[in-house]
Amino acid sequence: MIEATARDRALEIAREVGRRTCDRERIARAVAFNRKQTAFPEGAHWSALSVAQGEVGLALLLACLDASFPEDGWDRQAHGYLQSAAQSLEGMASPPIGAFGGLAGLSLVVDLLSRGGTRYRRLQGEIDTALAKSARDAGEQLHSNVHDLSVHQFDAISGLAGTAACMLARQDTDELANALAPVIEALCAVASVDGLPAWYTPPERIANPDMRAEFAEGNLNCGLAHGIPGPLAALALAYKAGMHNNGLVEERIRGGADWLLAHRVDDAWGTNWPAAIPVATVGGARRAILPQEVHAHFGKPLHPTHAAWCYGSPGVARALWLAGDALDEPRYRDAALEAVRAICARPWQARQISSPTFCHGVSGLAHIVLRFAQDTDLPWLWEASRAMLDMLLELYEPDSVLGFRAHEPEGRRIDRPGFLDGAPGVAAALLAFATDRAPCWDRVFLLS
Repeated sequence: MIEATARDRALEIAREVGRRTCDRERIARAVAFNRKQTAFPEGAHWSALSVAQGEVGLALLLACLDASFPEDGWDRQAHGYLQSAAQSLEGMASPPIGAFGGLAGLSLVVDLLSRGGTRYRRLQGEIDTALAKSARDAGEQLHSNVHDLSVHQFDAISGLAGTAACMLARQDTDELANALAPVIEALCAVASVDGLPAWYTPPERIANPDMRAEFAEGNLNCGLAHGIPGPLAALALAYKAGMHNNGLVEERIRGGADWLLAHRVDDAWGTNWPAAIPVATVGGARRAILPQEVHAHFGKPLHPTHAAWCYGSPGVARALWLAGDALDEPRYRDAALEAVRAICARPWQARQISSPTFCHGVSGLAHIVLRFAQDTDLPWLWEASRAMLDMLLELYEPDSVLGFRAHEPEGRRIDRPGFLDGAPGVAAALLAFATDRAPCWDRVFLLS
């Protein structure tokens, strides 16, 4: 377990970041600083509707604080951010549906702030009606065109995997429950591993130019944020919720989990994964190139990526754990724990993360390890959790705008206000260490 002194310090910092998050002028300053400080200004955008970079993400942190401290007024501050999000929906003919930038994420956050459905009933009803229709349409469209996909159609960030996860947490309405069927059917189609797996991304659909240059014939993404672990985790959650589809969901879970285990790229410390598996034409047909074949095909080995939520073994391990939990399959649970043990054995430099933030930083990794410790109660996982919490506490910068800065290459420190890659997400992770309340907010990350 985590000692009281560390928990108290984590709680103190989480509450301070929460107080700063309530200050709209401070948030506006962080938004402006983010655009000026970053070396990647094209990614510095702010949207009221966004969990990742917007007011809905701020409301999510305040919902976490409100759940643990309902008498402290966090809900009143969150209300203003929800109003901004609701106003942004007015006039939108087709709002995005994703977990991190659309209706699915908004629906989940409103539910977390609803005090058991006693608040926001009208707003929630309007959101759910729009979400149900959009999700059903997106599921049917993807299912009819499953062999020409971009990751954004099915991934955890903006696609159906994240959308399904949020909807599965909100099955209290027939409207959402009924709309889930075509979404799960579409994810089953995406997760097919027959021949060239259906989640194959052709080169012209790879958005990142560096990755597009690296994978000339396309790839199969292995990250929880954008690859097959997202649909795998969502299908595991669906299966546990009773959606079996005559055995098809279990078949796709096993296929996706086995595929990930077959495409490991281990390092000196043990189980690991690359960002993506390359595809090449062999014998006149495109196929995934197994890691042990990569050097012969491309003249260089395939290396593991960093140890983060978005890409790398932490996110993959959590998807495998959810698969094992849903199917009661020890093989997947054991593989997940082997991967986490390897993560914990690696020195920090080998993990290739330095930022305190959630997406590809310390708080995301720390939260995943904490989740494994809570699930298993294994002493070595609690010890690893404490070590990661200590590092996270050391990264606190009280003189910064919000308390934590994102780290970019060449030593840049960025005052990001978003939940995905800024101080609010770090504070939510600290709160999970500091309190005994289950961090249900991490459903948006496909972690529970």
